[in-house]
Amino acid sequence: MEDKEIALKLVLDAMDEDASIATQNEILRIQNAIYIAQVCGVPLGYGFRWHTKEPYSSDLTQDCYDLNAALGAGYDEVCKYHLNASLDGCISRIRECLKVPFNVKRDDWYDTICSLHYLIEASGKSSDEAVNFIREVKPHLSDMVDAAHARLSQFNLLN
Repeated sequence: MEDKEIALKLVLDAMDEDASIATQNEILRIQNAIYIAQVCGVPLGYGFRWHTKEPYSSDLTQDCYDLNAALGAGYDEVCKYHLNASLDGCISRIRECLKVPFNVKRDDWYDTICSLHYLIEASGKSSDEAVNFIREVKPHLSDMVDAAHARLSQFNLLN
């Protein structure tokens, strides 16, 4: 198991996120969780771009597959390592930021909050443009956009 896979597993474990990628939704959930982790200051080094309808890192997807293959083959070197204590505050902040509102599906919440952040911060859209874009491209997330914007603002993640 490579260092980057160990770091990925440690961060996912600290965030209480399952590393399993049996479905496409699980891959997207991890993509979103790690995207926000990096926004909050966890230095994993993944670059994200807009892909289809959400922020996406092909390197992260490959590392997820490599991590799952290593875990499936019985390599569990992660237990020998611990996340640097200096990241405890970041991890706590991430968990609070991603806390799912009542009656909302976790995958939809992660998608909304990450897409909104990416569109505003990486794509340079105004808040209104990003909100309207999500409502147009992902109408099933429309009811969550305002709450996601408020959450990102609450955690000072929007400039």
